[in-house]
Amino acid sequence: MSSTTSAVGKRRLRTPTWDAKFDDVAPLRSIVEAVQNVVSRVTFKITRQDSESPYFLKIDTADVAYVSCISVRYQLDKVNNNSGDDEIKFCVDCKHIAPCLANIRQEHTLTLEGHEDQASPKIVIRTCDPDHPSHETTTELDTFVDSDNVQLFPMDHDIMLEIDLLMFRGLLKQAQVAKADQIVIRIFIKETAGQTVSFTHFSVQGEFKHSSSFCHEVSKDEDGSMIVRAATDSMHNLFDTDDIEPVYEGIFPVEKVSGFMKPLQCRMLVAKVKQNMPIMFSHCIGGSTDDVSHIRFLIAPVNPETD
Repeated sequence: MSSTTSAVGKRRLRTPTWDAKFDDVAPLRSIVEAVQNVVSRVTFKITRQDSESPYFLKIDTADVAYVSCISVRYQLDKVNNNSGDDEIKFCVDCKHIAPCLANIRQEHTLTLEGHEDQASPKIVIRTCDPDHPSHETTTELDTFVDSDNVQLFPMDHDIMLEIDLLMFRGLLKQAQVAKADQIVIRIFIKETAGQTVSFTHFSVQGEFKHSSSFCHEVSKDEDGSMIVRAATDSMHNLFDTDDIEPVYEGIFPVEKVSGFMKPLQCRMLVAKVKQNMPIMFSHCIGGSTDDVSHIRFLIAPVNPETD
């Protein structure tokens, strides 16, 4: 359970065992919104490799059926740790922490505090307006016994699919209207006029069928995988795929995909795919441009023969 108090006229808890300050709450809010679509309780880790390395907020968790998994890495610049350990670990209920972050204004700062010396360990969330230092709001959250023991191993992917998120959300809305349960992604490759060109096809089918197709020149990533774009910024014409086998085809549950996409604030989203492997959606958070801080969401494909 949680409780909210005003700091004015109230006695503070004792000095925290550790604290982490967020000058920008938006990345933490995005993380929690994404995670609560997968699990009801989440285990946070604040950890670093050694005393010279920065701290990172880390989450690795999966739903009960292991249909979807989520992995988070977010670099923290303001951590005070008096626990004597380079890893801080706590488990909280998503429905408790999410409302605490929902209405925090952009100019406010947020501090997570760990009070591990209490009879029942607490996580305290403090928010304050730097322009009004005489007032702050605190929320005390109960912690739970950690039940997360998820290990996500690196996976090789053949294709990096860059998706226009505005388009993709429109497709998912059509899926909802059509009462479609699944989304199908197909990628075709063709050599034409000395160029390698991709044809990417998204479709949903329920009470009616809706689809979107994109044609782009293929490029190569530094790891050797193909880069395919699903966006409208190309001059290539769509080509006939009747006599071509797809280099990739995957079917995924609309509900899982849509739940993850809803809170994202980016314009383009990267999906890494390989036949018969989970699709991995990835995007940077907190202004990161080099993937140091990111959210990765993996969804297992649906087997049409057993679904």
